[in-house]
Amino acid sequence: MGASDEEGQKEASAKRLLELCMVLRGCQEHGHSYRTINSFEPSSTSVLKENQSDAVYGKDCAEALRSAFLRLSVVEDLLVGVARLLNPPVETVFPQMILPRSIAEAAARGAYLVDPDVGAKERAARHLNDRLNTLNRNIALAMDPDDKARLAKRREQVWDDAQSRGHTIKINKNGEKVYIDAHWPNATELLGWLFQDDEDSPLGAVIHRFYSQVMHVTPGGLLGEFEVGDEADENDVHLAVPAAKHSTLELIVAVSLLSWALAMDKLILATGWEPDPWIGWRKKVFDTARPGVAGGSPDGE
Repeated sequence: MGASDEEGQKEASAKRLLELCMVLRGCQEHGHSYRTINSFEPSSTSVLKENQSDAVYGKDCAEALRSAFLRLSVVEDLLVGVARLLNPPVETVFPQMILPRSIAEAAARGAYLVDPDVGAKERAARHLNDRLNTLNRNIALAMDPDDKARLAKRREQVWDDAQSRGHTIKINKNGEKVYIDAHWPNATELLGWLFQDDEDSPLGAVIHRFYSQVMHVTPGGLLGEFEVGDEADENDVHLAVPAAKHSTLELIVAVSLLSWALAMDKLILATGWEPDPWIGWRKKVFDTARPGVAGGSPDGE
């Protein structure tokens, strides 16, 4: 490849990255404005409004929606972070590769809470399991014994309240309480649910496992992002250096955008909000993400 061809490729790549950054940033504006114009409330005929009206489980269903809003706000903030890291000239590789896992996981957890296909009791149970998951993590992080005791007491209150409202407490073989009503999925399972995985196309699970490798700095997730550098050591061995490949950057954007858009789909169906304002931007998001998915999967295929 001649110098002029290489320069042309660089210019085209930079132009494409600027386009991607604009879409990433636009998601925050569209997501926030869409929730705001609907006053953060489901429509009167929606499944979520019906759930919130339930005499026993309504309060927990309302809390589930608020938790989903929080997750989506975090996702949109992270999308802006990806845009900042991808703004040309791209100077790093691995910082932006860490973010898609956080984005996908937060989007999946938010979407799971506003799943339009569940009733009031199951939605309430999902919210309570989400709270217990948070409390378990906070207890593990607490350094002060008094803080641990206070959080453990709050956790017991969640168990007791759930049982008093007719939920079933699941016990493991060691006699420990583990979850309410149904299995609380782990992150890999949640991404599989969000991306509608099946045996032939386990995209969500592959995404989580691949970006987990990057996050935990395991060789399988890193070696493909290096190239042989120009500098050599005293033995004339050329050292590998991180390289920002365009296909890698496109995939980061694709995973990030699709995670957010799929979660927004669940939110809009569950809230019964007018879909017309969403449809145009949704198409823009999927059209932007498509080249990244077509250009290669996380496992290198």
